[in-house]
Amino acid sequence: MKKIKGFTLIELIIAISILTLIVTGASQLISLSLQSYEVTSNINDAINVSNLFLNRLEAKLTESVVKNDEIYYPYIKSADFSNNNGFTIGYRSKDGIELSSDNDIIYNYDTAGTKNITENGKIILNSSLSVDANGYARNIYVSSCKFIFYATKGDYETIKEIVSAEEIDFIRVELNINSRGDDPVYNLSTGISIR
Repeated sequence: MKKIKGFTLIELIIAISILTLIVTGASQLISLSLQSYEVTSNINDAINVSNLFLNRLEAKLTESVVKNDEIYYPYIKSADFSNNNGFTIGYRSKDGIELSSDNDIIYNYDTAGTKNITENGKIILNSSLSVDANGYARNIYVSSCKFIFYATKGDYETIKEIVSAEEIDFIRVELNINSRGDDPVYNLSTGISIR
């Protein structure tokens, strides 16, 4: 009679232990990959929304408006020089005739509370706190926004000290997008020349 060979209890326990370690390691790796993907996705979303805001702002600062067969060009009507938190775009013709203030566009960055950027009081760049499925805060937000004003008169190598808002012909916009910590995740800066 032949003896039936099989696994001993110890061999079976060792095999199950090794398999458990492999499965646990693989699940941790998958979990970390998913978390990394979520964070990267949230940051990319914040960057894309910020780029949409910058493109919108550039269009408002460079595109003329036609009213009653007259062309009106954008200019900076007023600006917050002390905090660099906002400015107002007005429109006037080549002859210096201004459109009514109803056509003005007011940009403001709320530094104190919501950290939102508004256009005429409507939020166009929203800072929000989102929570993932595990309850971890995914704090992706615009931590700072500055509008820095220059008077170049077309010579971008020589920047003149600004005396009034009407001299402004170039704006640099600086956005810092943060994650959970205090360190900026992404710094976005662009310059916009005003016609």
